[in-house]
Amino acid sequence: MAFTPNAELTYWYADDFIPWITGVASHSSPPLVHSLSYGIEEEYVSQSDLKVFDQEALKLLLMGVTIVAASGDDGANSRDVRDYYPYGCGYSPTWPASCPYVLSVGGTMGVESNTEEIVCMADDGGITSGGGFSDLYYAPDYQKAAVDTYFNTIRNKGISLKSGYTIDGRAYPDIAMSAAWYDVVIAGKHVGVSGTSAATPVIASFISLVNGQRLAAGQPPVGYINPILYSSRGIFANDITKGDNKCSGEEGKCCSHGFSATEGWDPVTGWGSVDFVKFAQLLHPRSHGEERERENEREREDKEKIESEGVRKEEKEEEEEIVEKEAEKHNITEEEGEKKIMKRERKKG
Repeated sequence: MAFTPNAELTYWYADDFIPWITGVASHSSPPLVHSLSYGIEEEYVSQSDLKVFDQEALKLLLMGVTIVAASGDDGANSRDVRDYYPYGCGYSPTWPASCPYVLSVGGTMGVESNTEEIVCMADDGGITSGGGFSDLYYAPDYQKAAVDTYFNTIRNKGISLKSGYTIDGRAYPDIAMSAAWYDVVIAGKHVGVSGTSAATPVIASFISLVNGQRLAAGQPPVGYINPILYSSRGIFANDITKGDNKCSGEEGKCCSHGFSATEGWDPVTGWGSVDFVKFAQLLHPRSHGEERERENEREREDKEKIESEGVRKEEKEEEEEIVEKEAEKHNITEEEGEKKIMKRERKKG
C-alpha cells in the first residue's frame, strides 16, 4: 500500500470482489480512492458477478470515488504459462483491470536502476506488464481514438500481431508506473518485489494527493478520471516506446501472443508512466498555479533578503575603512579611532 500525507488510510479486507465493492458502495461516505492489487482472468468471472460489480462501480463513480486496478503481471497471456509453458499461450485479459469503470495500471522498469524507462519485462523486471483487449467489455468512446492511432502506428511500422484478441474490446492499461524491484520489509528483512500490484497503490496515492488539493479549494474529488486522461492525449505521462508484453511473469517463458509499446497510447503501458507534477496540473490546474505563485513569492523574499544583507555588509565595510583611516591619521588604535568617530557623530546629533 502507498501512504499519502494527511490522508486517512483504510485497509478493506474481503475474500472476493463482490463483498468488497457492495460493502464500499453501501457507505454514505466511502473512501475516495480504492487500490486493487489483485485480479483474475476474465474467463473465470461469472455474468452475475460481472453485473453486480459494474452496477456498484457505477454507483461509486457517481459518488466521486476512483477505483484503481493492477493490469496483471503475465503480459497479454494466461498465468498458466508460468506453470505449463509452452501451454497456456494465448490472449487472456485480466479483470477487473479490463472493466471500463476502473483506472487500469501497467508497469515499467528502469527507474530503479537509473536507466532508460521501458516496459517492465520478466527477464530483468521480475514481471511482465499486463495489457490487451477485453473479451467482456466493448471499448468506451473515450478511448477509441487512442486505440485506432495505436493500430495505425504499428501497421505503419510493419509490426504484426498474433490473431486472437478482441479488436473492439475495452483496451487496457490506461497508464503505468514503475513496477520493478520495490524494497519492502517482510519479517524484518528487506526484500525486492515487482508487480503492477506495487505500481497501482502509487497511482492511488497520486490521486489522493490531487483530491486533497481539490477538496481544500472547495472542489469535488476527481472521481471518474479516465475520460480526462484520454482527452489530454497523455500530456501527464512519460511515453514508453520500448518493450512488449509477450512473456509471462517468469523469465524465459515467452509466447508469440502480445503487444508492443509505441508512441502514444499502447496496450502495454497505456499512456506511459505518470509524471505527478503534470498529472496534478491536468486535474487541478488552479492549485498548481497557486503553488507556483507561492514559490515565486518565496523567491522574491529570498532575493530581497540577500540584497538587504548585501547593503548592510557594504555599510559595515565602509565604516571599518573610515575607522582604519582615522586611526592612521592620529596614530591611535582602531578601537580609539572608533570611539572618536562615535563621539563626533553624537555631537552632530
